[in-house]
Amino acid sequence: MAYWADSYLVLDQTSNEFVANGSSDINKEIFDDIRNFCIEKDYKSPNAANIHARIKAISQSEFAVLFMTIGKISKNTGLDKIAVQCLKLYLNTRDFTILHCVTSCHALRIIFEFLDKEQQNEAVLYYWQSVIFAYISIETPKIKPIETIDLGVTSNVQKIKDVVKNNFNDHDIKIAFTAIEEFVFYKDDRFLKAAL
Repeated sequence: MAYWADSYLVLDQTSNEFVANGSSDINKEIFDDIRNFCIEKDYKSPNAANIHARIKAISQSEFAVLFMTIGKISKNTGLDKIAVQCLKLYLNTRDFTILHCVTSCHALRIIFEFLDKEQQNEAVLYYWQSVIFAYISIETPKIKPIETIDLGVTSNVQKIKDVVKNNFNDHDIKIAFTAIEEFVFYKDDRFLKAAL
């Protein structure tokens, strides 16, 4: 994320708008819809040196507007719904790029208190777009609903802290911290599974 902050992208926002009068929920088939579109159009994530270059290529592709159209959300969609979608992507893939979707969604939640309602809506809209592009960048794998993922026994917070305190991998520490924080905030123990 530090690299992205250093070299952010200005994306075409002409078609990135909210669905009028939509539900606060995100379409449960959203990732299937995007995946099917990519299959139908034979669209593959660009082969690029790094994630920044891949996201840039996706955002500038001829299909970028269509990706955003397929992924439209309502103005009523809160960051909580996006956090669960990021979690769903991560629990399905354990992908490094998607790990950053989970941790950056947590970071966005933290700064929300400093934004007015209009800025929050704009942040949700742009952030969701970045999640869609991140999903496309990892070749749109099949994503199962969280409810069907075998989460096993959910660990408790202390167990996660005990495991992480001897870990020197900054990404393991970051995802564990995020998982605990989101579990506490959203009261959803599925977030704890992301820590392990």
